[in-house]
Amino acid sequence: MIICVILDDEPLALDLLSDHIRQVPDMKVVLATTDPLAAIAFLREQPADLLFLDMKMPKLSGLEVLQLVGECCQVVVTSAYSEYAIHGFEHHVTDYLLKPVTFARFLTAISRVKERLQPKGAVMPVADFAYFKVGQLMQRVNFAELLHIEGLKDHVLLHLPTRKIKVLQTMKGAEELLPPVQFVRVHRSYIVAVARIEQIHRQHIVVSGTFIPVGQSYRESFLKQVFNG
Repeated sequence: MIICVILDDEPLALDLLSDHIRQVPDMKVVLATTDPLAAIAFLREQPADLLFLDMKMPKLSGLEVLQLVGECCQVVVTSAYSEYAIHGFEHHVTDYLLKPVTFARFLTAISRVKERLQPKGAVMPVADFAYFKVGQLMQRVNFAELLHIEGLKDHVLLHLPTRKIKVLQTMKGAEELLPPVQFVRVHRSYIVAVARIEQIHRQHIVVSGTFIPVGQSYRESFLKQVFNG
């Protein structure tokens, strides 16, 4: 269980990060506050694994908080201002998230946190699923079931053997959730599961009986991944 503290002067930012954390089974928020002094006092008295820290706050800046709490836990900086990034990494923060923080980018940061929290020599388990936003909920999709993803106007369609799932997501966002060894982008509107490719033709492929075009700009990287790993 990753014990989390969130410090941000914007209540909406606290709510968003808290919601992201609730969707990850092995994470827990023990304090979400707009008060830097309350967060500092808590971190000095209670063990925590991860601090989500805003940089621009009226009472104390994020940099001042970093100096006061020391290296008590992993730190992921959250800010609407990219110019603070270099200062954050000078203090050895784990990651730097630009607001508004998307769930996909949040998960990438959490992967980095978990890598750092692993004991030296331990093997990090590889996730075999991802969560996609469907309406008001997050739907778990196992990678082994996913055939391909089709990009439509303002959402994507996940194609599974027995159903299709409409997801409020961009193709780029969906691609970030998938392991690159198992999935490959073949067209601006298509991502496919490598293991599900049945035939490769000059300008298209067949995935579980479905003909999918291969874009000219994706063809070289696609063939390299399929034949060279």
